[in-house]
Amino acid sequence: MKRPNRREFIAGVAAGLSVAGAANGDPHGDGISDQIPHLALQQAGYTHTAAIPYLLNATEPVATLLRLSNKQLQLLPGLQSYTKLFTINGITTPAAVFLFGSTPPPLLANFVPNVQQALQTNGQKLFEDMLQQELFIPPGIPLPPTAPPANAIPLDSPDQFSIAFPSIGGLDQAAAPLIAASAAALTDPAQATGQFWPTLANFSLPHNLLILEKVRHRQAKKARKLFGTAWSDLGMESLSRQGLLYAIDMTIFDVLDPAPANPLNRFTHATYTVLKQDPQTKTIEPIAIHVSGKSFDGKGRVYANGKAAPGAWMYALQAAKASILAHAIWCRHVYIWHIVPSAVQMTMFNNLTPHHPVYQMLAPQSNYTIGFNEVMLLLFPFVAPPTSLFTQRQFLTLINEFAKGREFFDDDPKEELENLGLRQEDFTFAAPWDRYSVVSEMLELWDATVTYVDTCVDAMYTHDSAVARDHALQRWMAASASAAKGNLKGIRPLASRQDLKRLLSSILFRVINHGAANIVAPFLLDHLFVSNYPVCLQRNDIPDPNTNLDTKTLLSYLPNTDTIGTLAAFYFSFALAQPYEPFVPPSGPDTNLFFPGGLSDARNQALVAYRKRVAQFIQARAIAPNQVAQWPNNIET
Repeated sequence: MKRPNRREFIAGVAAGLSVAGAANGDPHGDGISDQIPHLALQQAGYTHTAAIPYLLNATEPVATLLRLSNKQLQLLPGLQSYTKLFTINGITTPAAVFLFGSTPPPLLANFVPNVQQALQTNGQKLFEDMLQQELFIPPGIPLPPTAPPANAIPLDSPDQFSIAFPSIGGLDQAAAPLIAASAAALTDPAQATGQFWPTLANFSLPHNLLILEKVRHRQAKKARKLFGTAWSDLGMESLSRQGLLYAIDMTIFDVLDPAPANPLNRFTHATYTVLKQDPQTKTIEPIAIHVSGKSFDGKGRVYANGKAAPGAWMYALQAAKASILAHAIWCRHVYIWHIVPSAVQMTMFNNLTPHHPVYQMLAPQSNYTIGFNEVMLLLFPFVAPPTSLFTQRQFLTLINEFAKGREFFDDDPKEELENLGLRQEDFTFAAPWDRYSVVSEMLELWDATVTYVDTCVDAMYTHDSAVARDHALQRWMAASASAAKGNLKGIRPLASRQDLKRLLSSILFRVINHGAANIVAPFLLDHLFVSNYPVCLQRNDIPDPNTNLDTKTLLSYLPNTDTIGTLAAFYFSFALAQPYEPFVPPSGPDTNLFFPGGLSDARNQALVAYRKRVAQFIQARAIAPNQVAQWPNNIET
């Protein structure tokens, strides 16, 4: 059969969409049909995760590939600014060679012809095949690496983690004061212990890191089983009864099978960290860590502060942080901020017409997410950050487990704090939430979002019955809740304006909070010193708690130069690349308004105020110029 040319392909896709609409019979009588499909996750056994839609039309996913490739080009000045000389493993060379090797990675634009051809041949089958294979690579795309590259070298000393600070914009100079303290956490157990929680609590907004949980009935039972005699030896029972015992549960990684091994020697162990709180100072520090052995030898290890050998304890802290960051990237960031919004955007596009007021409100901030998720899955080994997850199946298995029992509104910050047992008074010393400052940042953005949504809903619906009688809204909710469509648990019919406000606040908060990853702020510098937030371990073996690892050996477990470089480039794809559309227009917050009627419309007035509040939030944290323009209007990368 003759392969269609580009024009024929476009016409065929358009005709296919028309046929799909006709087949659906347009039951709503409003010109809406289910034109955006989603992966057959239910049939593949991923029954808990929200739907993952994809676009198969004249522009996507090729347009997303080209946009991402353009971002790669924008990173070049930053990547070329790594000119400082480092000597590692007896080799002296500019940082760029250690981080990125002598051959730059291919531009994603290079993959366009092959992806386009695969789509033209049978685009639907492409996504069906992806769900049936452990690792899927579209036809014609070169295989991903099968072994670490030559530049994958362990560091010689802790201060060499500063290799990730580029000179562009003076970021290396701004980060210089961080080096000594961050390096000390790899040589001094007291520093490592003391810095563990403050680092996670204060520099994790881009990762949506609400993970600390007060140890109560369910977690107490789990901790007793994992820690055995250490539960009583370390006084955990008493601490729990006093409300001073907390946990960071990363045992979710045991859902993944040990094989296949990551070809780049990147590993994540399931961990469970127990922390105690000082009731006077409110400080929190880890006292014991359980490292699962499922992905190594099947034997779990318990490391206790003051009882484990110093080097082994510092290893355990790094293993815990590696699992925390991998969880933050894939579950807290990608699932909550990418996958769930794309599902609700799909059902909105499939059920609301462009003239619907809620469509007008959400559509300007509902671009790009579906296309990005689609490319991420099609080209997973090439676009994913350098964690231990190397295949689509590993990713889907992990997020499916994370979604189990999780409802849509569980992701809202106040709901999460309640579920985790976290109270403001327990984390306030001199100012509200100053012992968990990322919470105060999230709540500031949440409150700004709620204020905007409240005004818009009150302007669109004058009474509760108007919401309840809006049949388009109810179809949207039914589609979102349906296992065959959105598969979003906890979505119910909208009976009041308050119900609608809660829904829209939850949707838009995910979109607006995602923008934090795009600004140059202290949390970017803290993450670039990669041992503060290691994205993986480079060795899979688990040392005995009584083994006192020396610094050189400890560093051999931590991200090597190749992983550091890949992670830095990943972070810079947010912070050093311009957003497709800024949340605050360069022409001013009172331009490019979402609603008709100009500034006489209360919704547009609320939008302007919303933009100004987010701009103030950015300016209070930015350490580089022009950062307001860096905050995107949509979820992009």
